[in-house]
Amino acid sequence: MRGTVQFLCVLVCLGLGCAKDESGGDPRNEGGGSNPLAGSDDNTGDRTEPPGDAGMGPGFGNSGANPAAEMPTMVEIPGTDGGMACAASSMVAEQVVLMDEIITEEVIEEIQPVAIYIMLDQSSSMLGPLWDGAVSAITAFVNDPGSEGIDVAIGYFPNPPLFPPIEHCQGVGYAVPQVPMGRLPGHAGNITGNLATHMANGIGTPTGGALEGLTQFCTQFQLDNPDEKCVGVLVTDGAPIGECPGDTPSLTGIVSTAYNGGAGNSVRTFAVGLEGADFALLDALAMAGGAVDCDDANDARFACDVSAAAGGPDQLSAALAKIRDVSTTVVETVEITTEVIDTPLECEWEIPPPPEGEVFDRDQVNVQLSAPSLDATTLGRIDDPDDCAERGWHYDDEEDPTRIIACEDTCTLIQATSQANIEILLGCATIPLE
Repeated sequence: MRGTVQFLCVLVCLGLGCAKDESGGDPRNEGGGSNPLAGSDDNTGDRTEPPGDAGMGPGFGNSGANPAAEMPTMVEIPGTDGGMACAASSMVAEQVVLMDEIITEEVIEEIQPVAIYIMLDQSSSMLGPLWDGAVSAITAFVNDPGSEGIDVAIGYFPNPPLFPPIEHCQGVGYAVPQVPMGRLPGHAGNITGNLATHMANGIGTPTGGALEGLTQFCTQFQLDNPDEKCVGVLVTDGAPIGECPGDTPSLTGIVSTAYNGGAGNSVRTFAVGLEGADFALLDALAMAGGAVDCDDANDARFACDVSAAAGGPDQLSAALAKIRDVSTTVVETVEITTEVIDTPLECEWEIPPPPEGEVFDRDQVNVQLSAPSLDATTLGRIDDPDDCAERGWHYDDEEDPTRIIACEDTCTLIQATSQANIEILLGCATIPLE
């Protein structure tokens, strides 16, 4: 019978509010004070809602709206000192997440593209193993994974192989590659396919014309592509033969002019000698052309030596790889990135906004812990964090609270409780920690 009466009383309190008893005492607090269901500490039992308004319960100022249509989940909080229970609005406990901006610096190495123009001797003296070895080595070079990202073009001298016009001594026929400049690895097939259409059947070795065309092309290429260096590579097996100037001063003058072109447009020329090459001339060409010592293990050589004594034409691929590596520029840049890191704070929760039409009251907030293995327990508030104890919580700021913080021992309890659930209850007088 007693339980039935209490249940009916709760229903009445929810619908009408609970005024003080005739003695002026609060049913929830025999020592007097505010009745959270009434929302007022005067003797009239006035509530924040107008009479007859099916409000959300006590504890919030009423702005005139009736939020009953979207009523939050209501949770009953036992009264203190034997007082009557209070119905509070249950809100989801949103964990506090701090967002930090982290600035990181990363050094990035970027390889600037290098363009290599290979000028290959196709005179008849190359016929046989020299030609086959050179074709095989160039094929290996353009398909080498280490060559990925560089540009390669190829030309041949003499060009045409039989009876080239006299103008070829000024670079005509060589200043435009047989295979245009293109990026590896996608361009490799164009190089190897073109090599297959040529053979060593040329008459004469017009080295002067080949150098003129090679340096002219690279000079113009760098003007058109200021962020990319163009390197010329002369590959030959003999001394200059034919009507073009072939003396050392004339030939070194061509590559020296290109290397000292000024205005930042400096073209390097490397020389690679197969069996039968004039290495005295090739060494002079490489030095005048600003090349890096290709054969630093041999003090007698500056040009790249792929003669029989140095391993033969099979070594041409390694020589081209070395030219590629010493000509490639690595640029280091510092990249600054800003990353936002979300850091959840353990056992700290945002204070939820009150139901629509209500006003937040810091003295009508409760925290409830529940779990499948644990009866719902209302945790107690403390005013001073220094007084923290198990089952206690406090605000981040007593005057202007924005967060609820569980005491350290309370946090330990929550984390040790399987499937623990935290609810923030609004609308009933805050229960202090006993």
